Amino acid sequence: MDHNKIRTYVSTGGEIYPARLNPHNRHNGWYDPYFTLETVRQLAADLQQEAALSGCEGIDTIHVIDSRTDIDGAPHAVVVHVRWRHLDDMNEPTTTVVRPDADGLYGIGGYEWTWSRVKDGPTEAARRAADRARVDVLREGVRQAGHMLHQLAPEATGAGFVIQDGHPRLINVVAKGRVIWTADEGDEGVFDCERLGGADEALRQALQYGTSPETLQAAGWHAMNNDQGVEAYAVTFPPKA
Repeated sequence: MDHNKIRTYVSTGGEIYPARLNPHNRHNGWYDPYFTLETVRQLAADLQQEAALSGCEGIDTIHVIDSRTDIDGAPHAVVVHVRWRHLDDMNEPTTTVVRPDADGLYGIGGYEWTWSRVKDGPTEAARRAADRARVDVLREGVRQAGHMLHQLAPEATGAGFVIQDGHPRLINVVAKGRVIWTADEGDEGVFDCERLGGADEALRQALQYGTSPETLQAAGWHAMNNDQGVEAYAVTFPPKA
């Protein structure tokens, strides 16, 4: 048991996790943290999601393998660290079984990853969670708008709109880069006024929860140049369900 370990929070720049570490054990300035199995499960889920979205190249993943049967009367779990970047390098370990220490904690990424301590970890974690929630609401607004427009134009892949006094107004709808409707057409084109108004309202509702350029960009609302002197954005709809 290491009595020099303190309770703290750590991050490599993304998610924040509760950990225990010896503040004197550092390598190139980075810490060597240890985690409970519950935290390891969350870390594993986060890394696997990241790998699914961006690919495994250049990323490590953590996996928790639970035993199907009890061993010595108790369930057991095996924690595996996979370094995909070493897959073709026979001189570097690709897979390591991470064993718990005397305190039942698992050391993940120590001396390999850029773990740093996070001051006011719970507060910072809550702030980041709130930021992610705003991004999710903005994405949901785009999804709802796309759903409405897909009812009349299944081929629609995105739209452009301007924001005036907090109210978004569609100015065009595109299908794979080809404009299939513009505001000049009004409701005489492939879309009716009800669908267009509903899409505008879905975007307006979403904007109530986040309007900073960073939040909009993270949600996929890309700023466009506009000769009307107002904010203009382009969004891409999720595929039609």
